[in-house]
Amino acid sequence: MAAKNGVGDQTTPPRRRIDRGLGEPHVESLSECRRAMMAWMTLEEEMVANDGTGLADLVGGTARSHSSFPLVGLIGVRPIERWVERMTAEVNRLEEQLRRALEGEAWHGPSVLESLAGLSAAQAASHPIAGAHSIWELVLHLRSDYDLVLRRLAGDGRQLTAAEDWPACPASTEENWQQTVQELKLLNKKLRQAVRDFPDERLDDPLVPEAPYTAYTQFIGVTQHNLYHAGQIALLKRALAATTTA
Repeated sequence: MAAKNGVGDQTTPPRRRIDRGLGEPHVESLSECRRAMMAWMTLEEEMVANDGTGLADLVGGTARSHSSFPLVGLIGVRPIERWVERMTAEVNRLEEQLRRALEGEAWHGPSVLESLAGLSAAQAASHPIAGAHSIWELVLHLRSDYDLVLRRLAGDGRQLTAAEDWPACPASTEENWQQTVQELKLLNKKLRQAVRDFPDERLDDPLVPEAPYTAYTQFIGVTQHNLYHAGQIALLKRALAATTTA
């Protein structure tokens, strides 16, 4: 993803360090951890079917040697249900961050919609800082970022054109302004649903070959992009207030 789109310049999240009980901890990807988890669950089914021995017996050392099953070192004595919940929760956490960045309850401060609240079309279209984008232009730019990730989810690896990345503003009417904001809300909901439905085991894989960034990086990158421009919107609002006062 191009750096100017606010998503492609993000690096892959740090790999998690996992001790498999086979010496020094080493770095594993989330997808490798999930594959190991599925192997663990298959082992449980086979053991119960063969002799009624469960994984709790295996971990306790009452049934077989740990050295015969290196996955025991990966999971340890934590209940298998907790690991399944953690894997399922990954996409839910991503979806929640996308919601907070746009709608509210973001840790850093005002979300995008909170920053836009109360703005008129005339204010959104104005340029209180010379050479800077207007608030309206920033909102249209945020929409383009959602479009980019959504079409990559559909298998389309094309980059945004300059016109797609920074669309031209329509006529500065209240109706057009409200429509622009509403479309941003709808795109956020659409992407959040897509993230909830996304296969958890694919989070470490690219969405399309043309963009080498992982799905995780692109999903969380949309959140980062939202908050980056929310900060710019806050500065533009201050400039607007100063202009009005003067």
